[in-house]
Amino acid sequence: MAQIRFGDAKGFRKFYNFLLKCKSISDGQKWNTLDKPEMICLLVSKLPGGLMERWYRIVQDFRRRHLKEPALVQFVDFIEQETILMNDPLFSTEAVQEYTKKYVNN
Repeated sequence: MAQIRFGDAKGFRKFYNFLLKCKSISDGQKWNTLDKPEMICLLVSKLPGGLMERWYRIVQDFRRRHLKEPALVQFVDFIEQETILMNDPLFSTEAVQEYTKKYVNN
């Protein structure tokens, strides 16, 4: 899977669906390789730079609060929130650009 471009709502939905499949495979297992920080780093490498930085901030907060590394489930939750934001019908980047074209540039 290639790196996702910032604002690529379809790409994020696709990535999120992929992560849900990975999570369902790992659910119920006591130990799995998908929860290793190295594997999560490979997944993070698919994100655009700004979202990588946002994830790093979440990791630091998680470490401070829980004294351990985040697992796949935390990364999936993060991607879910970003996917929701990018696909918001009123406030996504695409929606705001459409409103701007329609109402501001007339």
